[in-house]
Amino acid sequence: MRIRDYFKAACGESKELRWLLIVIAATGLVCFLWQIIAALSGLESGIFDSWFALSSDFKVVMVRPWTLATYLCLHYSVLHLIFNILWLLCFGSILTRFHPGRLLLQLFIGGGIAGGIFYIVSASFGGAWPGSYITGDSAAVLSVMSACAVLMPGMPIRLFLFGEVKLKWVASVCILLTIFGGGGSTAVSIAHVCGALWGVGQGWYVKKGKFIFNHKFHNNYTNLSVKHKSHNPSRAAQAMNTLDDHRRLDELLDKIRLSGYDSLSEREKIELNHISSRITK
Repeated sequence: MRIRDYFKAACGESKELRWLLIVIAATGLVCFLWQIIAALSGLESGIFDSWFALSSDFKVVMVRPWTLATYLCLHYSVLHLIFNILWLLCFGSILTRFHPGRLLLQLFIGGGIAGGIFYIVSASFGGAWPGSYITGDSAAVLSVMSACAVLMPGMPIRLFLFGEVKLKWVASVCILLTIFGGGGSTAVSIAHVCGALWGVGQGWYVKKGKFIFNHKFHNNYTNLSVKHKSHNPSRAAQAMNTLDDHRRLDELLDKIRLSGYDSLSEREKIELNHISSRITK
């Protein structure tokens, strides 16, 4: 129970982050078990890769398009799995503290798919050996890292032996180590770079105040003012609270559009996250 409580505390209020970590850890365990079973029974372990890892051959990907997503969940190195989980937990919890959990999913899935697409493109130009595969969610994790660096560059991160370091420098070092220290093919490095660039682009998009949920909020506000006319005191109170949330949200979004996301105070960022979570439930 203590481990479960610690896990929930580390992830904060984000269900999206918790489920991402659970899925990645569970599928990593399945990969390790398959390696053991294949070694003991004499089965060909590559059968698993052919169905779920992302091939460098475009024709194979066309037959198995789901591998653009499933390759993110495959890990055959314990260290690879552990470090990706830790980095995702660290930067994912920071991101979801101030932004909706859906942004985390958009960054993770979008960065992973973007990295996979450019892996295939690079491999077709000789960036990888024929018949090779890519596995792991490094491109997706780098997307989350780089978005955090764009959205909250000055946030202090306390590191052992180094003290407080700005988030942008921590993220930059992690990204460079992953891209240039992975020891993979050129196509793998390009996949990692594209994952990071996806995060930069999405972070810039959000920082400019172009919230993807803004129109949804506006539509909900319009519908609320028309539909929620009730003599039931509890429903009327709930409608009034929701209306106040929309008004406050509009104020915060207007401030972001005029002065950018960094113009918000830490309290306003937390308030924005909480209001977004309440409205999107």
